[in-house]
Amino acid sequence: MIMDIKIQIGNENEKALIKQEMEFFVELINKFEQSSKILQIIIPENFSEKVNELENRSDFTGSHGITESAVVVLAKNIVASNNRIIVLNPMLFFGEFDSMIRSFIIFHEVAHIINSDRFPTIATDSFFQSSYLGNLNFLFDEYFADRLAYKITDGIFKEPTECWKKFSNNSIEEYWALSSNGQYYQQIKTEIDNFRLHGDVELFMKLTHDSISVVTVATVHGFARYHHIEKSLQNFIIPPSHFINDRTIELMKYFKDKYEQSEIDLSDGVDIMCDYMRNFGVEFEDHPEGGYLYVLDI
Repeated sequence: MIMDIKIQIGNENEKALIKQEMEFFVELINKFEQSSKILQIIIPENFSEKVNELENRSDFTGSHGITESAVVVLAKNIVASNNRIIVLNPMLFFGEFDSMIRSFIIFHEVAHIINSDRFPTIATDSFFQSSYLGNLNFLFDEYFADRLAYKITDGIFKEPTECWKKFSNNSIEEYWALSSNGQYYQQIKTEIDNFRLHGDVELFMKLTHDSISVVTVATVHGFARYHHIEKSLQNFIIPPSHFINDRTIELMKYFKDKYEQSEIDLSDGVDIMCDYMRNFGVEFEDHPEGGYLYVLDI
C-alpha cells in the first residue's frame, strides 16, 4: 500500500518543498514493518477542523489543559478502521519549526503506530490490574515514542540545527514546569474537596481527567528527554514539586529500564503505578461487588 501525502497549505513552490521533505521521511518510515498501517499523512489548512472531521467529533480544539498553560497539539494519530492517518499541525511548517523538529514529531507518531499492537492484552477480570496497566501502557507509549523519535532524529541529522537546539534543549525544564504548575495541583485538590461534599466518583474523574492527563504526559515527555541526554548533563538537579517526587522518579526509572531493555510487558509495574497515582488522589481497588475508586487527599 502506497502512503498518500496530502498537502493542503502553501503555494505551489511551498507545496513542492513540503512534498520533497515528506517523501524523504516516508522513505524512512517504510523501513518499519508497521508502516503498511499508515494510509495518509495530511497537512491540513485547519488542524482542529480536520481532526474533528476524521474522528467524527466537534470538541477537539488543538490544545488541552488549563487555558493559561494549555498544551498545543502538534500532530494527531487517527485510527481509520485497521489503519492510521497522521495529521500534522500546519504550524510545524512556519516560524521556528524546521525539518529536524518535524522529524521528531512525525517519528513520535510512527512510534505510537509501532506500539499499537505490541502491548499484551489486558485481562478485564480485575479492575485494579486493568486500571493501572491501562495507565501504565498509555504513559509508557508516550515515553517510548519520544525516546525512539529522539534516536531516529539524531541518526538522520548528524548536526543539530539551531531551531532543534532551542526546541529540545529547553524541553526538560518546560515540560517539568508545566507538570509542576500550581494551577493543576490546585484544580485537582479543589475537586477532591468538592468530592467530599458530593461523593460522585464519576464526576470527580470527569473533572480531573484533563489535568491529570496533562501533568502525567508532560512529566513523561520531560523525563524522556532527560534520559536521552542524561550522560551529557552535569550537576543537573531534578526540581521537586507536588507531582515530581520520589514516586515519580521511581516510575520514570521503571520506564527507562523497560525502554532500554526493549521490554513491553509492564505487568510487573502495577504497584509502582499504583503508588504514583496517589499523587493525584486516585487509588483503584477490587471489591467483591466490583471495581472501586478511592479519592485520597493530596
